[in-house]
Amino acid sequence: VNYLQIPVHSGQDISYTFKFEEFIKNFKLNSNTTLYALKALEGDGWIYFNEKSFAPSTVVFTTSKQQLYAYYKSYPQYEELLTTLLRTYEGIFDFPVSISEMLIATLLKKDMEAVKKYLREASALSIIKYTPQTDAPQIIFRKNRVAANDLKINLNLYNQRRESFKKRVAAMLNYVQTTTCRSRFVNTYFGDAETPACGICDNCLQAKSLTVSDQEFDAISQKIKHQLSIAPLVASQLLIKLNGTPKEKAWKVIDFLQAERIIYVDNKGLINLVV
Repeated sequence: VNYLQIPVHSGQDISYTFKFEEFIKNFKLNSNTTLYALKALEGDGWIYFNEKSFAPSTVVFTTSKQQLYAYYKSYPQYEELLTTLLRTYEGIFDFPVSISEMLIATLLKKDMEAVKKYLREASALSIIKYTPQTDAPQIIFRKNRVAANDLKINLNLYNQRRESFKKRVAAMLNYVQTTTCRSRFVNTYFGDAETPACGICDNCLQAKSLTVSDQEFDAISQKIKHQLSIAPLVASQLLIKLNGTPKEKAWKVIDFLQAERIIYVDNKGLINLVV
């Protein structure tokens, strides 16, 4: 409200153009933290932040590092700009990165329009791909502005959103670290625990390529036969009984014994020993 100059007890249902880059520069704010703060205010019913019409400027290098040095010799006027981009934005060689022409102009001590001109020219030379910023986003206030002392945030909702976010991040980390079928992992996350292994993800392919020595095969096979001679078991129970045996190797032996009709699975899901 300080940036938009909105008086107390006014602003409800009014749409304001919100220049995000200018805002964070004026108040010396971190862009990611600011964006999350705006989302928190939106979730608490204070504002509606329409960022869909807003796309920040992006740059990605479209040449190799070796070719870049050749460009420096042929077009030395762009070397300072391109070096600044590489030093300021991580990953800019691999994928489009959001940039701020205002920040680059400050670092180079140049006019922002001159920076944009150099970016367009470098893009025309196929050194980079530069996509200028589109229309600025809009903020609509759903309530009148209140005095700072009267601003209250529902921390329960905020904490719920934070915990939900933490769970999503944890699930993504578990997906990266899992040694089971990735397709089955995703389907289980969405409530379908009965999905069979896909057979084509990296974990499934690794399991398929697993080698079992003759001695290991005989030992595991004898253990399986012994347990099933006592009583039929579901797969999870059988794996527990094979304590100390790697699951991947146990499954490889089970698949072989089933293919050879030494064991079979009945309609109750129990693994039986053929007698």
